[in-house]
Amino acid sequence: MTGTSPFGEWIESVCAQFGTATGFPLCFAPPGSPLAVATANGRLRDRWCSELTDGLGRAGFLTLGIANVDLGPSAPTVHGMADLVAEMARKYLAASRRLESHSNDLSTLVEISRTVPTHLDLREALDHLLQAVLKLTPFRSTAFFLLDADSRQLVLRSQRHIEPRLVPHPLRNVSQSPPDRLALSRGKALLQVETARSAAEWLPPGTQTGCCLRVKAHSGPLGTLWAWDRRTRTPSGRELHVLESIAAQIAAVLERSVLLQESAVQQRLRKELKVASENQSGVVRSQRPRDRRVGIAYLCTSHYEVGGDLCESIALDEHHTLVAVGDAAGDSIPAALVMSALRGALWTLAARIDVESPHGVDTARLMQELNIALHSVTPPHQFMSLIVGVIDSSDMTFTYTNAGHPTPIVLHRNNLVATESHGMLLGVSEDVRYGQSTIRLSPDDLIVLFSDGISEARNDRRRMFRAEGIAAAVHASREESAEGVLSCVMTHLTEHTQSSHSSDDRSLLVARMLSPVDSLVTV
Repeated sequence: MTGTSPFGEWIESVCAQFGTATGFPLCFAPPGSPLAVATANGRLRDRWCSELTDGLGRAGFLTLGIANVDLGPSAPTVHGMADLVAEMARKYLAASRRLESHSNDLSTLVEISRTVPTHLDLREALDHLLQAVLKLTPFRSTAFFLLDADSRQLVLRSQRHIEPRLVPHPLRNVSQSPPDRLALSRGKALLQVETARSAAEWLPPGTQTGCCLRVKAHSGPLGTLWAWDRRTRTPSGRELHVLESIAAQIAAVLERSVLLQESAVQQRLRKELKVASENQSGVVRSQRPRDRRVGIAYLCTSHYEVGGDLCESIALDEHHTLVAVGDAAGDSIPAALVMSALRGALWTLAARIDVESPHGVDTARLMQELNIALHSVTPPHQFMSLIVGVIDSSDMTFTYTNAGHPTPIVLHRNNLVATESHGMLLGVSEDVRYGQSTIRLSPDDLIVLFSDGISEARNDRRRMFRAEGIAAAVHASREESAEGVLSCVMTHLTEHTQSSHSSDDRSLLVARMLSPVDSLVTV
């Protein structure tokens, strides 16, 4: 201590007040000063003196600056007052030392928090924080146990100043570990072999004291922080505060790591969903099949990035075109998985259709095989409605089978033709038989397939668009191409719903039988 330090200024002021009050000079001798050296060497035995310490080392001496003077009757009073000043000085020094220690701890904790790695190397971050336990407390070894997702087991994830093989029970059940269970429920637990022999089971060899603290985030407990010592002792309030601070930082690191990992997964999923949704982009697709007497346009949109609607046109040969529209139960990825399974089966089975069969195309058999395929790969609660049909321009027919899907609209010579449904939804039961229907066609006839996202779209008064709304739009555009009819239906739908938000996938397919003149037009 020097005269320019806060303590030096304070003690010199006190010494001056002492001299004024008693008439006897009281002097402070900082370390290294001639007076302090003389006092330490015992050369000032003829006067009162008192050593000042801050708990860790010598801070100087207080001496009465008089020699060989008889204080007479006032000696006890003067010495008592000097002793009181010395005691006050020692308390000042101890308080200053504690404040400095706490300030250093706080600065170190802040610096640790600032320098903890922010990348995904969780082990490096944990090692960084466990090292702080050994730096800021007298404990000689430490470890962190991570709680599993079920909160049933703790697993050793990081340790410092101790070999992993020496850590007791690196994989432990919470129900069978009393100290961890106590810390997780109450915040901390203290074990000492001296007071409980059973504590040795949870302490590394050669250690006598263990302190276990809960590592807790907003979502709940994440694990336990252990600190061990070879001595038998009780941690001070300061040590517990440091351990609790480090436990809180471990929790923050774990939460940050989880958030970063979730963010990375979300970014990856967004990219993958973007690729997956390219086939459901909402763009109107026009198609002139190999059969030049049929024009087809279709639209398939999803409420989410991907959806469960199926909308397909498959050329079987130059006179046969398969069309299909379906709707899987549910939304987003679960529905898309069901749809994708059925789509794969549809394309596989379509390649085996015998269009030259004397009995014609058997859509009922095709639907039965699709049902068996879907039932074999999905649970009962994942089902799908589907209508599949084959347009034959040589015989001018449309043969179709409907498995629980909204019935299609067929405009034959400007008149609506009643259509049918032929059986249960796909995927509910394996043992289902389906029927089929055939409709005669003429040039300029229209076939419109749609999902319930079109027919059940509601306006702000909760009124649905219905099949009647689709039929009205088809009638209004009956002279248009397949693309024109589709555009008219979607325009009428937009006018109906206005600002109402769509909460379903939407699919629409329009097939138009072309007149001989139209079929000669090159596209």
